[in-house]
Amino acid sequence: MQQRMATPAFSRLPRSARLDGDFDVVRLGAELAALRQVHWHRRRRYPAQALTAVPEQWRTLPLRSIGGDPERTDAGGPDRDDFADTPWLAGAPYLAEVLDALPAAKRAVRLMALTPGASGAPHRDTKNGLAWGTVRLYLPLTAHPGAGLVIEGEPQQWTPGTLWYGDVSRSHRLLHPGTDGTPVHLVADLLPNRALLDLFPPVFRTPEVLAESILARPPAPLDTAARAAHGLRFDVPESFTDRDEADGAFLRHQRRLPGTVLLRADRLFLTAPGEPELGLVHLGGGEFRFAGWTEERTLRLPRPGEVPAVVLRTRCGGTVRETAVPARHDT
Repeated sequence: MQQRMATPAFSRLPRSARLDGDFDVVRLGAELAALRQVHWHRRRRYPAQALTAVPEQWRTLPLRSIGGDPERTDAGGPDRDDFADTPWLAGAPYLAEVLDALPAAKRAVRLMALTPGASGAPHRDTKNGLAWGTVRLYLPLTAHPGAGLVIEGEPQQWTPGTLWYGDVSRSHRLLHPGTDGTPVHLVADLLPNRALLDLFPPVFRTPEVLAESILARPPAPLDTAARAAHGLRFDVPESFTDRDEADGAFLRHQRRLPGTVLLRADRLFLTAPGEPELGLVHLGGGEFRFAGWTEERTLRLPRPGEVPAVVLRTRCGGTVRETAVPARHDT
């Protein structure tokens, strides 16, 4: 899917930025040495989640993944469960301490090793950036001259122990022209909030940028009104549950799936025949995001006494698209 820069506010931001805070390279290296002893060569890909081999130029170990799956290394998407720590993080207390120092909810967190000779094709990561409610941070554990991320033709040479933001919504690729050495980065996707942006350079906190950024709200407990959505039925545009949905596609004519909201163990789920079940994370006031995803898209379920309709909403920067879909409770 092609994506565009949301507004000039984002196009004027730097390709990368160093964040406040450095970390102990010796402790990072000791934990990396222990984790090198486990398998880094298998992954699960979204959305099929079929177990496949990682390309030879990559080795990846997930520290957080959908449902805490120790073999799933994709960046996530609408799913049944949200992100959770994997067993690998339990054996890496200093890496856990590093993540705890970042004041925002964590999505996928991976150790990613770039093997010699790697040369990835230029690409843009789908819906990744402040305009879509997520940021990707990099903490080099080891480095190698000339190897790393290249953003819009500009090589990023980052020192181990330093924390960086990389704008992967821009054209970028991975490069390791050498014949030896395997640089390893901690790569963390986070749901940005104001506290996290306080670690960024001031240019990321201008009124213009803040107004165009999707800043995450913490999950809210299910209240009585939200629980009353159990059994609610409405037709879901097929593309609305797809993280790669093109801008506004869900508003156009397309196949609609008969969706049902179900309450189980104090969690709400969206189900449709023949489709994976999706978890709903309450943000307050009857508005929900999908588990595994960001506030780039939300559903607002009707509260008791309101017009029986579900409001489907997507956002890119300051552009909001929404539609109301009739809903009903079968009796």
